[in-house]
Amino acid sequence: MPLPPPTSSGDLPLGVHRASLRELLDRFGVGSRQRLFDHAAADAHFGASVFWVRRLAAMGGEQATIEYWQVKRGGGQRGIVEIIGEMP
Repeated sequence: MPLPPPTSSGDLPLGVHRASLRELLDRFGVGSRQRLFDHAAADAHFGASVFWVRRLAAMGGEQATIEYWQVKRGGGQRGIVEIIGEMP
């Protein structure tokens, strides 16, 4: 299922949206492959927070981490993307 269109505020709708790395780069990537996963550059250009989180590093557990990253600094909520592997 493709990523949903952004809300009027420019965020993804609330929820965890699954996408391949290719789909994510096609939709949000600009410049080199490294550019999308440079947090400071993504924040400055898109206003996006981009972080890699491995399940074992999720403080408070995976679900708590997912819920935490859906809350914006101002208290609103946004959707996040889970990158899934490509099918062979």
